[in-house]
Amino acid sequence: TGHGVAAALDSSTVKIAFRNERQEFASPARLLSNMNQFLKPLVDYRFVSAQYAYFDLDAMVLSLGSAGHPPLILLRENAAEFLESDGLLLGVDYEAAFAAREVKLKTGDRLVFYTDGLSETDAGFDRDRDALRDLALACQNLSPPRFMDEAVRWLEQRRAAVGDDVTVIVVD
Repeated sequence: TGHGVAAALDSSTVKIAFRNERQEFASPARLLSNMNQFLKPLVDYRFVSAQYAYFDLDAMVLSLGSAGHPPLILLRENAAEFLESDGLLLGVDYEAAFAAREVKLKTGDRLVFYTDGLSETDAGFDRDRDALRDLALACQNLSPPRFMDEAVRWLEQRRAAVGDDVTVIVVD
């Protein structure tokens, strides 16, 4: 939602909305829908992207919901797949529908969550997406901290100036 005091206040409001939905933790679609209902009157023409992942480690299933957030990357057996889960940004429309995508996980999978600060450079969306896939594949065997270091280094080489914050979370 931007930078500065307004963004910090919005972040606090999003945190409250998320905590209010504890009963929906296993359902990304319902959790995001309820958060959207709470946030719509509060964010005042500012919008929030979000991605929510619920891991059922007994069943080895990932349930994923998204609200206008970049897709996560699944690295599995030397292949990279963008896991899309459609949904409108939070705070745009009371009637926004959110869906969850379920993915069967396997031992050895790596999931890479990231913000748009990593995926948006000066090259354009499709070229950035291809390059991000190539980066993920090239770094898939690195430890998570080294993976993230390489991601930031890659971004610094591709972007003239860093204008957005970058968050990368790696889950093995």
